[in-house]
Amino acid sequence: NRFSRVHVDAFSSTDLFTITTAVHPTLPEDMVRAMIRFNGLLQTRVMVERRFGTNGAPFEFNLRDLFRWCDLIESQQIARDKPMNPTEFVDLLYLQRMREESDRQQVCALYEEVFNQHFVLDRHPLLYVTPAGALHISGF
Repeated sequence: NRFSRVHVDAFSSTDLFTITTAVHPTLPEDMVRAMIRFNGLLQTRVMVERRFGTNGAPFEFNLRDLFRWCDLIESQQIARDKPMNPTEFVDLLYLQRMREESDRQQVCALYEEVFNQHFVLDRHPLLYVTPAGALHISGF
């Protein structure tokens, strides 16, 4: 009926983990947890605390970003038979949204904080042809 009320809450980290691992069961659980933490902290720092990323805002970092990230990681692993590496797609999914270099540096620092590894941005695209004959550029 037109007078119904619907209350919607944001997904919790547990919800995101359950959904993401159900849709992408091949990804290591510890990597999925780190990806969810990164995505959530980025949303908090950019949109709630407004620490950075104000130029170009509003931004929203959500389940759709996690699914894109997972899809890209899985396609990279299948196409190139390479270990799953979330670092390769941070530029495409997160850094390119930021308008300021200082904001991109903050995103890189957050990645390093969450994944506990140095973030190296590869500005040289990798070209390869999949077994099906499709041309891929940087894992797309």
